[in-house]
Amino acid sequence: MRPEDIVSTQEACRLLDITRPTLYAWIEQGKVRAWGKLGGHEAWFFLKTEVNRVKAKGLKYERAPLYSPMAKPTNHRRPPPANG
Repeated sequence: MRPEDIVSTQEACRLLDITRPTLYAWIEQGKVRAWGKLGGHEAWFFLKTEVNRVKAKGLKYERAPLYSPMAKPTNHRRPPPANG
């Protein structure tokens, strides 16, 4: 394997047009396979072919919904002040 076959986390994020937290989430979800990790730090490395495979699939960052339509409504009003 040649050094040019491996990309850093920063380069993978740039190529995939995503943030580092998104890349880590994709690793956990199995959407991206990391090649290796350097030391005990969050320094992941990726095969360029893997990054190209993910890019070709057209995966895009999807923000989780801020609310669920099925969630129970909450009352954000403050209770009235206590008299006394």
